[in-house]
Amino acid sequence: HAAEQDEAKLQELERRLERVEAIKAIERLQSIYGYYQDRFLFDEPPTLFTKDRPSAHYDDGVWEGTAGIDRLWRGYFRKTLARGTKGPIAGELFDQPQMQGVITVAEDGRTATATFRTLGRRVVYGKHEEWIAGLYRNDYVNEDGVWKFKTLRYCTLWSAPYTQGWKDVAPVKRERWRLYPRNPQGPDRLAREEERCPAGYPQLDTSELDFAHPVTGETLREIASRVQP
Repeated sequence: HAAEQDEAKLQELERRLERVEAIKAIERLQSIYGYYQDRFLFDEPPTLFTKDRPSAHYDDGVWEGTAGIDRLWRGYFRKTLARGTKGPIAGELFDQPQMQGVITVAEDGRTATATFRTLGRRVVYGKHEEWIAGLYRNDYVNEDGVWKFKTLRYCTLWSAPYTQGWKDVAPVKRERWRLYPRNPQGPDRLAREEERCPAGYPQLDTSELDFAHPVTGETLREIASRVQP
């Protein structure tokens, strides 16, 4: 009987260790992605995705499959932010620090979801600097022992000139996407209603923040509905 208890404890410790290792691996994956974005190294993010039906949602545009992922980073981002180069670009910044990660690993240890925030800057030396705030809501998969993105979802919540700040910022105006192939770098489709980005500042929207309260198990959406008059 004691041997069986010891074996059960050992198995539980192994599961807990695997979960901790998964969380640390996903944190590392997300942080490294942020550094690649910071320095316009747009060849690299596509290599962080699974090859099994990956997708990227960027401000309500949806790029699907490996070809779509390549088109977003090696097409759209390279053209619009990196001036067609492979980066980095002297005198320009696209800093997007990955912060406040809340990671939930599935019971089977093979998939996970996470929410991250960013408060970054877009800078052109001597000409332009702005704040950019955004929300990530991602899905991950463990593929042959390596954690990768399955779906990366990014939504801009607000942006504002650096010198003016966000006190009087106007509601965010997201890109009006033209679809591929009409737009060679465009998304395959637009986000469906249930996939659309939450309202940005100055509005408040908790619809995307569906992780569980660590004590009660409630999501922020449930908490918001309970406390609203």
